[in-house]
Amino acid sequence: MATSKKLCYLNSKHRVSGSINDFIISFADLQISKEKDEDIFVYVVDVILTNSFYNINSSNNRFKVEHNNTDGPMKTLDEGNYTMNQLISALNVKMSNDNIVASYNSISGKITLTHGHAGTTVISFDVSNSINEILGFTTDTITFTSPSSVTGTNIASIGTPLCVYLNTSITNQNLQSNHQVGNLEVSSLLCKIPILVPNFSNVYFYSVNDSYRQSIPDENLDQMHFRLTDQDFKPVELNKDFVMTLCFETVKKTSVHHKQLESIDELVKINKLHFLSLEK
Repeated sequence: MATSKKLCYLNSKHRVSGSINDFIISFADLQISKEKDEDIFVYVVDVILTNSFYNINSSNNRFKVEHNNTDGPMKTLDEGNYTMNQLISALNVKMSNDNIVASYNSISGKITLTHGHAGTTVISFDVSNSINEILGFTTDTITFTSPSSVTGTNIASIGTPLCVYLNTSITNQNLQSNHQVGNLEVSSLLCKIPILVPNFSNVYFYSVNDSYRQSIPDENLDQMHFRLTDQDFKPVELNKDFVMTLCFETVKKTSVHHKQLESIDELVKINKLHFLSLEK
């Protein structure tokens, strides 16, 4: 099979629309098209990005506090990269009028919320873009009816993403888990980038092979949609543009008919050699 490759060097700031984390790149000038006897594949060669994710961002920074069945205003933490002490301080500022104090146990890694007065007070995480997973709480509400404390079920998760998935508008037959336990769905994943460096340091990803290779279904590729998600397939928010290299690989198909003819020719050659050896 005849194969040709074309490298494409991309910068997210050259997007035609969208944001750093969810954008469209135009390939009109690349003139990628395929004939009927061709397949075109795309895969990531490398990615360089900065670990500029905010661990508290617009997708995980909200909760409510209700008193005596009276709905309270939404409490929203400012977006940013918090240490644990800074997060606890920010929570306590937000709850300073609610008789609730947050504390962190560095041995267990868990956050405790303590209510100091009588009366019904409810912390509600049943809101969009809730902070409950960051704090380690697995319930939608925490209800206090007297002075008491509640500790999170899980450790507080204040780190940046474990990895970043680079997704595209091209969907292949790879699979990924979805929100329904035990269920898999077809993936648009182009590559997985581990985040193994400190905050605000550069991440270098190099593909060791084309295992993430995806087939381009359309005859002409005018644009591609890219989206970044974390290990839970939730949107992430980079705060600096990044660069990547894609490889477009065109493969000339070998027809079944030609393959069959080649096989027949081989058999004929073998039979001729066999007959010649017998004649000797």
